[in-house]
Amino acid sequence: MIKAFGSSPDGRPLAVLGLSGENMTRLMAGEPILVDLPDAAGGCPMPAVRIVILGGRTEAAIAADLAGSELASLVQTIQPGQTIRAVSR
Repeated sequence: MIKAFGSSPDGRPLAVLGLSGENMTRLMAGEPILVDLPDAAGGCPMPAVRIVILGGRTEAAIAADLAGSELASLVQTIQPGQTIRAVSR
């Protein structure tokens, strides 16, 4: 995986994550990727944030996997009261 940070043309912070074929294979095998972006002091133009990347054949399958995994408790710990739902883009 590669990570790059910068600013978009409108000035908003920009994070770019590049996934390799091996990353994609692991995602489709149900192995999520956790990415910690550094805070601004670490060279990233945004606050520190943890990103969870999931993979699956459909959004509903990803949401079901997340709801039944250890990540569900992580998400709820970070954002108490929030629910997990699939949003198709």
